[in-house]
Amino acid sequence: MDKSKTKSYIPQIIFIISLFIMLVFTGCFKSEKPGLFFLVTGNANGLIDPCDCEEGPMGGLAKRAALFQKLDPDGVAVRIETGGTIDEFTDQKRFDSIVRALRKMNYSVALFSNLDTNLYEFAREAGDSVWLSTTGTAKSLRSVSEVIDLNIFTLTRNEVDYFTSLINNPDDQKSEQLFEIRFQSKWDKWSREKNLRSSQNPVLNIWITYIEDELLNQFLKQVPVDEKPHFVLAGGCDWTVPVPDTLAGIPVFRPGVDGMDMLEVRVSLLNNDGWEIIPTWHEIGVDIPEDPGIKLILDSSLE
Repeated sequence: MDKSKTKSYIPQIIFIISLFIMLVFTGCFKSEKPGLFFLVTGNANGLIDPCDCEEGPMGGLAKRAALFQKLDPDGVAVRIETGGTIDEFTDQKRFDSIVRALRKMNYSVALFSNLDTNLYEFAREAGDSVWLSTTGTAKSLRSVSEVIDLNIFTLTRNEVDYFTSLINNPDDQKSEQLFEIRFQSKWDKWSREKNLRSSQNPVLNIWITYIEDELLNQFLKQVPVDEKPHFVLAGGCDWTVPVPDTLAGIPVFRPGVDGMDMLEVRVSLLNNDGWEIIPTWHEIGVDIPEDPGIKLILDSSLE
């Protein structure tokens, strides 16, 4: 073979290799598998400022905001608060700054638990509620293009519904809220292209609630199979080291106690294998700085 001809091909070969590398790094060969990205907080239990912990300052809303920015700099995540922001010892003078801080964090949905009732009522009266409820709105969540349906249930334990057989105390008028959010968008076209089995439903159904485990477990058992969620984001956790859990065969994920952890959940639709759901917990630890804007808002209520 003529060596001169071989040498003449070298620039073209180098160009083709360089072009391939460039295409890979610019995303042209990335999988087009659709997915969703959730960031979940909750269970602050009144820890609005970083704790005075032995390891150093941890938790608090200002650190939470900084971790949001670190994990989601482009603001593409569906941000969810599962409730339990305050406790009975939270000074009402701080309510205004707490609401303003939560508003600034751009939550898509924020659940209020019974612990948060006073804070929610304060926000609603001020016309600046960040919570979704039967009296609230869902504008921020509706802006998420994949959302096709949002149902908000106020579950009272003595109503004639799934809870009828679950009542331990018939005189208990306490109620909790449960959010059902269904996502569907690019998955329809993608699933047809990938020839997913016909039995697979490319609609992602998640629940967000503060209902305690025993009641939630019984509730899940009674829900028809085609109405069950793919996973539940639950509040009310007292775990210092949060881990994946299951209730009635359904995955349940919770943020850690005292707002010390942020939960990341990435969901993607697999080819013929259903949903891939990957939870990761991130500590809101000493290495996370406080967001200066949020800190300024919170400090204003201490003056």
